[in-house]
Amino acid sequence: MNLVLAARRLIIVMLILLGVSTAMAVIAPGQRDRDPKEETASATGPTGATGETGASGPGGAGDPDEPDPNLAVETVKATGEKGTPPVATAEAAGRLVLTVETGGPADVSIPGLGRTAAATKYAPAVFDLILPSEAGSFKVVDADSGDTIAEIKTKG
Repeated sequence: MNLVLAARRLIIVMLILLGVSTAMAVIAPGQRDRDPKEETASATGPTGATGETGASGPGGAGDPDEPDPNLAVETVKATGEKGTPPVATAEAAGRLVLTVETGGPADVSIPGLGRTAAATKYAPAVFDLILPSEAGSFKVVDADSGDTIAEIKTKG
């Protein structure tokens, strides 16, 4: 008889807890909409979209349709043949996006700039570089064999 009475009490306590938690869920403010597209606030002021360093300010990105005059994009292919390696040219202190296609797995390194990236048959090594302000040249090498794959020449 005691066991049946204890079971009834347990069921009553569980039903009371269920009712209290349901009431709290109805009363508490919830997260109604999580869609970030409907945010109406925008960044303004000295560092916002319309400020000094924002997209339309004097130090901002400006018109995204205009090409960046300091950006050079080069793709070189490692042929594995001995001889003169391909040359990628860019402005000194400019930006260079260099893609190195190797045709197989390789670690590609630019020792003069301290950069290394992995390449496979299907995914080339990609370097997004800000070049030094002095004119010069930098070898792009296979880190495993030390063979020169390409060369970066900067002109000032």
